[in-house]
Formats: sequence, structure tokens, C-alpha cells
Amino acid sequence: EDLAAPPESEEFMDAVEELTWIFLGLGVVAFCSLCAYATLLETSAGNMAQDFKKKWFEALLRQDMAYFDIQDVSGVATLISTNGAKYKRGVGVKLGLLVQFICTFLGGFIYAFYSSWQTSLVVLCTVPFMAISGWFLVKMTSTSTQRANAAYAKAGSVAYTTVSSIRTIL
Repeated sequence: EDLAAPPESEEFMDAVEELTWIFLGLGVVAFCSLCAYATLLETSAGNMAQDFKKKWFEALLRQDMAYFDIQDVSGVATLISTNGAKYKRGVGVKLGLLVQFICTFLGGFIYAFYSSWQTSLVVLCTVPFMAISGWFLVKMTSTSTQRANAAYAKAGSVAYTTVSSIRTIL
């Protein structure tokens, strides 16, 4: 479009109106698409998380009695609940966001190489630094998550023992 025309001209206003309608249409399509993918992914993630927790609990019930003598399973209910919620978050909207971000990243680089391949090559040199910093962030987050899971399991074990002791006394 030739938007270099004087703002008072009819051509300029027609071009602006046409672009406005295009952006409005893109916005409506994006809104509907995002609502649909969020709804579908959350529904399937809820079903998958419920199945995940059910299978984990069934596997726990299949164990021999000796397993419960050796292992401290008092915090297992907390672990099942916590990990089920994390599983639901990971398979739900976060999976959709991952696909969206990858497509945006690849589409951006394709457009950048189409527009100016020299500038794109310079920007591409920064990708290893971004990847290293992203890896470091994931490593730190996963370490923190493991420590939090251990603390929650221990807290669940203490709560289970406390409630069991109260029930025994009463």
C-alpha cells in the first residue's frame, strides 16, 4: 500500500480503512484460535492428568507388602497430587505456548532472512548465547523444583504420621 500520500487525500484514508479491516479480521481469527486451542488443550490435559494420577495410584496398590515396609510411602499422596498438577500444566496451555513460540521463532527468522539476510546472520550469531542462558535457567528451575518436591513429600509424610497418630490415640 502507498501510505506515503498526504493524510488529507482520499487514497490515504481508503488504505488506512482497508488495513484496519485486515487487522480487525486477523484479531478475530487469532482470538477464536487461541480460545479453541486453550479450551481443547486444557480439557485434554485434565483428562490426561486424571489418568496419570489413577495409573500411579494403581501401580502403588499393586506393590507387595514388603515394598511398604522398605519404602516410606506416607508422602506419596502429596507427590501424586503435586506431580499430577505439574503434568496438567505442562501438557495443557504450556504445550500450546511451546508450539506457538517455536512457530513464531521460525516464522520470524524466515521473514528476517527474506527481508535482510545480512542482518539476520548477525542476529543469528546471538542464538548460542540465548540457548546457553536458557539451558542455565532450565537447570536452575529443575533443581529448585526437585528440592521443593522433596520438601512437600516430607511435609506430607509428617502430616500423614501426625493424623495417623491422632487416630490411633482416639
